[in-house]
Amino acid sequence: METLMKSDVFLVIIVALGLIVQRKNFRSIVVSLIKVSMGYSIINFGSSIAKNSLSVLSLIIRRSVHAFDIIPNNETMVSIIGNSDGKIVFFIMIIAMLVNIIICKFTRIKYIFLNGYYIFYMAGMMAILINNKNSKIFIMLAGAYLGIFMSILPFITSIFIKRISKRDDIGLAHFGSFACIIGGICALIFKKREEIKKEKNKISFMRDSSVLMAVSMFVIYLLAVINVDKGFLNDFTGETDKLYIAFKYSINFTVSFYLIVLGVRMMTDEILYSFKGIAEKIISDAKPALDAAVFFVYKPEMIIIGFICSLLAGIITLLIQIKLKTTIVVPAVTAHLFSGGTASIFGYSVSGRRGAVLSSFVHGVIISVLPIFLLPILKPNIGLMRTCYADSDFSILAMIFNSIMKLFFQ
Repeated sequence: METLMKSDVFLVIIVALGLIVQRKNFRSIVVSLIKVSMGYSIINFGSSIAKNSLSVLSLIIRRSVHAFDIIPNNETMVSIIGNSDGKIVFFIMIIAMLVNIIICKFTRIKYIFLNGYYIFYMAGMMAILINNKNSKIFIMLAGAYLGIFMSILPFITSIFIKRISKRDDIGLAHFGSFACIIGGICALIFKKREEIKKEKNKISFMRDSSVLMAVSMFVIYLLAVINVDKGFLNDFTGETDKLYIAFKYSINFTVSFYLIVLGVRMMTDEILYSFKGIAEKIISDAKPALDAAVFFVYKPEMIIIGFICSLLAGIITLLIQIKLKTTIVVPAVTAHLFSGGTASIFGYSVSGRRGAVLSSFVHGVIISVLPIFLLPILKPNIGLMRTCYADSDFSILAMIFNSIMKLFFQ
């Protein structure tokens, strides 16, 4: 059961199915499967380095502002999911994927959600929500509900994806979509797009996004460690020199980003090539919806801008929460990167650099407020916790599902 939940196995099965349907020879199938597996592994390796670097930044920020209330983190929630009935999570996943395929087959919404680990995360949350109602009807309801949104979200975000990628054969499979969509809509304030052409010369040095990313992350780490005592830094980094810590982790992060981009390029072409077989033979015009990192290659310089603006919004929101003495949400640094970067390219596709800044800032505010509403929904089933899911869609889908459950089943 655990193997079926792994994203790399899920993608390999999809690619193999597409190539077999096209009657490709054994050698071609093996080569494609190796490339997909290598691409996924490179992305996963890069993501692990990024998460390790960002976890250090998150610890430093928390120490710097002395804030320890809600600490959103998707990966932490996975360990909590492990304490629930794994069979329920598995059945919810299967039902959701079947519903996604049925919708793709019989409607005009043609996206197949291929982000396996996100499906697992969301299925886990659905299992938590129905924890005390483990009858078949509730499992089916949770699976169908998830499957519907696995179809709808790539469809809704396609307007932004088409603008930024200039292609119509791929979609976004990401459960941080709602905050990105809202940010993109806010970017309509700057809807005159002629600025985009002017910006090409103004930010030419930013085309070398490795320089931009390394310098920007160095500044962020340096500002974060200024007010942190060396003893704490030594405990979590093994170093006490603040300049060296900022340099080390900014370079590590930059390397991780380029590993992700390299893996994306290796994996995406093979997935699209194999997916033609599924589209042509099984589901007419089906389109793969893939992880947000796939789209970072189109505007890499906007990703770091999105991360900075989203994180800044999270920190400002945190300081306001401290001032108002409300529940404090510590910035979920990983979500500010991957979802904030996605919000940035959404905004850029609408109104250029100003749209990217506004969209990602709005995203940062949204994901810094939503956990306050999510935690009370999860609390009856998981007890008093100081963590919850970080991305926007987990909170929004949980609130909608919770309302449906109260309306029809209580």
